[in-house]
Amino acid sequence: MHTDAPGWRIALNGPAQRIVSLVPSLTEWLFSVGLGERVVGVTDFCIEPAAALAGLPRLRGARNPDRARIVALRPDLVIADQEENRERDVLALAAAGIQVYVTAIRSLADVPEQLGDLARGLGAADRAAPALEDMRAAIDAAERALPATPRPTIAFIWRDPWMAVGAKTYAGVMHPSKEDDRECFRITQRFKE
Repeated sequence: MHTDAPGWRIALNGPAQRIVSLVPSLTEWLFSVGLGERVVGVTDFCIEPAAALAGLPRLRGARNPDRARIVALRPDLVIADQEENRERDVLALAAAGIQVYVTAIRSLADVPEQLGDLARGLGAADRAAPALEDMRAAIDAAERALPATPRPTIAFIWRDPWMAVGAKTYAGVMHPSKEDDRECFRITQRFKE
C-alpha cells in the first residue's frame, strides 16, 4: 500500500508494469531513471525522450485525457499531478478500477521528495537515488545563489483572460527571489484572473 501526495491510498500488487503518464515532466523522469519500458501511454504533450516515445499511444492532453483509451490500455497505474490534471479525470479513472498516483508539487523541495516516493512505489528507489541526489544538490546550489536584493515581479501565464501565477503553485516558487518579495505571494488564489 502506498500513499500519494494528496493522501490517496494506492494498492498495487507489486511494482506497476503498465504505466500511463499524464504529466510530460514525469514521463521524461520515468525514462531518465530506466522505467521507460513500463510506460504504455502518454499525453500528446509528452515530447521527451522523443525516440523512446515514438509509437506509444497518445492520449490527448493533461486537461482532457482520453479516459476510454486509458482504460482500454489496462494500466496498473496512471500517474497524474494535482496542478496539471483535473480531479474529475482522476476520480473517473479510479472509479473504473485504475490505480492513480497523484503528485502535488508546490515547491522545489517537493520535487525530489515526491519523485523519491514515486520511485519507491515503483520498486525503483535504487535506480532513482543518484538522480534525486543530483537534484537535491542543484536545488541547494540554486537557493544559495539567490540575489541579495530581488526585484518584486509578477508572472503572467495567460492572456484572454489575463492570468498571473498565484500563491502555492510550482511556477510561483520558481521565481529567483525570497518568498516575501514575490508579488505572486500577495495573490491568495493559486491562479488569479
